[in-house]
Amino acid sequence: MDVPNHDKALQWVRWFRRLRLRGKITVLAIPLILLAGWSAFTYFGPLRAERSRNRELRRDSDSLATENEALTRERDKLETQLAPFLAAANRSFPEAPADQRLDLLLEKMDQLIKAVQDAARKISPDRVLTQDTMRRVTTSLRSAPRLNVDILCLSGDAESFSLATQICEAFKEAGWQLEGATQAIFDQPVKGLLIQFGKRPPKQIQQAIAAIFDGLGYASMAEVNHELPEDLLKTTVGAK
Repeated sequence: MDVPNHDKALQWVRWFRRLRLRGKITVLAIPLILLAGWSAFTYFGPLRAERSRNRELRRDSDSLATENEALTRERDKLETQLAPFLAAANRSFPEAPADQRLDLLLEKMDQLIKAVQDAARKISPDRVLTQDTMRRVTTSLRSAPRLNVDILCLSGDAESFSLATQICEAFKEAGWQLEGATQAIFDQPVKGLLIQFGKRPPKQIQQAIAAIFDGLGYASMAEVNHELPEDLLKTTVGAK
């Protein structure tokens, strides 16, 4: 079957008429098939994309629903835990605005906790250097290079003076020469035990100080203070 190589419409018509029935059907079917394929693509393509988007939206929706359920359970759990405190706040501060009662209760609880801690500090046992601690301290101090020792404690604080005296006795038992503890008045509250050196102390003195700290178990600190003379060991015994 020869296809004419010119564009005249009449010749195309004649060419088509000369075709057998099967050829005519084939010629007419090809554009119809192409048109049907294009129509299907333009229709079903967006439909498939829309279905894909819908599936993604459903997955996102299910994920959000799961997260919302988890948050709801967590909120209910927190509300259950908070309920006794809210009830106590309502009983304790009925005249206060509802949104301030819990804050007022927390403030009151902080005050009570502080009062309990203060009371515990007052009834805590005195700081004492045990025989084992004294032995460790004196053993280290006997072989240590001698320094000038200045031991201060709080004026009027019997417990502070007692610990300062024990530290003096440890130095004296190790053969060091020093005066007794000096009671002093400080501009600011002093707590714990502070030992200062004019320069980094020898290893034996470090071991002795470590033994004192380990034996007490209270707040303690050692440091180098370059404003002090290099041959000075200054000990300040504050409140426990």
